[in-house]
Amino acid sequence: MAADKPKRIAYIDMSTGISGDMFVGAMIDAGFPIERLREGLGGVGLKGVRIDARRVTRRGLGGTKFEVIEDSHESDPRPEPGHNHGHRHSHDHGHEPHGRHLSEIVRMIEGSGLPEPVRRNALAVFRAIGEAEARLHNTTVEEVHFHEVGAVDSIADVVGGCLALHEMGVEKAFGSEVPLCGGGTVTFSHGIVPVPAPATLELLKGIPTRTSDLKTELVTPTGAALLRVLCAGFGPRPDMVVEQVGYGAGTKDFPDRPNLLRVCIGRPL
Repeated sequence: MAADKPKRIAYIDMSTGISGDMFVGAMIDAGFPIERLREGLGGVGLKGVRIDARRVTRRGLGGTKFEVIEDSHESDPRPEPGHNHGHRHSHDHGHEPHGRHLSEIVRMIEGSGLPEPVRRNALAVFRAIGEAEARLHNTTVEEVHFHEVGAVDSIADVVGGCLALHEMGVEKAFGSEVPLCGGGTVTFSHGIVPVPAPATLELLKGIPTRTSDLKTELVTPTGAALLRVLCAGFGPRPDMVVEQVGYGAGTKDFPDRPNLLRVCIGRPL
């Protein structure tokens, strides 16, 4: 029915994969004010960090690099290990990562003062990750200790991405088929595992994927969880009037293609 048609939609175009920081960078690049992002994240209780975004170039194309920068030793380390794709999996701080249980993350988000749809979606993302980790490690969601995705940068990615969609009036999001690499390994808190990481693959169950020729991790667990919760469908770009386009940059510069996540926002036809 026409009355059920969303006023604004978003299409997440994943030519080189997705991570939480690339998604937030793309939303900032498309017009979401970073000042509003800082304000929203301030209510979550993230301490000792600075929220930053800068324009960069990847293979001749411009995009926005979103970063959560530690301002003091009081902040959490960024522990996501791994693949040099720009998904913040390669930080060696010489100390153990500070993780959180789901109950602590729930308290942070529920007490943030963020709009209810933002809190609901952000909590759903973390619950999806918790359920995936619980299945993989033969435990319960309540007992799962979030290592990588419990750090401040991942919390900023999840909350920031949900806030950006809400504030930009996006009522429904869609995604392209998800590219996954065809081999390799990644090192994280539990040791060396094949890529896609087990949690990533668990979160992508039922979602269309394709094999990329890039031999590096392309999708992080945080990126996969955002897709699972936020996207209503996957495939070709829906018929739409594109009004805003943003590009979120990864860290690594691939030799033959831009390492950018593209997000199109506009009105459905």
